[in-house]
Amino acid sequence: MKNKLIGIYELITGVTGILLLLFSFFRELLNDSKGIFPSFILGIILFGMLTYSGFALIRKKIHGRKYSIALQAVQIFSFIYAGTKYLFSASAFLSVVINNGIHFKFNPDIIAYSVERVPELLPFELRIFIVPVIILILLISR
Repeated sequence: MKNKLIGIYELITGVTGILLLLFSFFRELLNDSKGIFPSFILGIILFGMLTYSGFALIRKKIHGRKYSIALQAVQIFSFIYAGTKYLFSASAFLSVVINNGIHFKFNPDIIAYSVERVPELLPFELRIFIVPVIILILLISR
């Protein structure tokens, strides 16, 4: 039952992530932005894999649990470092942020995705998302 609920959650957030990426991609195309295609393709792959892992958990496929564990582990961390920003989380609303100290942050955005170059002047930041950690622990425990 636990895996089925996690699978439903992954399926819903994966499909929602794909839809949000498509919407933002077409909006950026209208603004004539260049260089977003590789990030868009990576996002579609990541959210597509999340959707499949949710489907595999629901259908009790052999590798569904392994895929879900891997994708939850990828979603735990987000960082900004040396001009690079990596953010992929389907549960981005509660995180621990480490930059000039450690603090908790509540974000109204549930789904967050961004893999891009940013100005190198941005300071180092590491985020640890709480919900993927909880889901990962639930998946690892029998």
